[in-house]
Amino acid sequence: MLKFINIHKSFGSLKLFSDFNYCIEDGHFVCICGASGIGKTTFLQMVAGISKPDKGTIDLNGCSRIGYVFQEPRLPPSKLILPVCP
Repeated sequence: MLKFINIHKSFGSLKLFSDFNYCIEDGHFVCICGASGIGKTTFLQMVAGISKPDKGTIDLNGCSRIGYVFQEPRLPPSKLILPVCP
């Protein structure tokens, strides 16, 4: 189970989350949709621990492994694995 408890997150005067509460049950999938700048990436970054909420708690229920997949390629060229053709 993943719980968001009284989450607050702002960037200057822009408030993305204010007193946000949500619970995702084990085995459930959630789709995050919205316009650009609404806070989708910030939300995922907080789940992954890349960013912290200004206030509130994210309870991962003891889970220490969180996967995060970026929409665009983010690996440096030296880390890319290219297929080898015979």
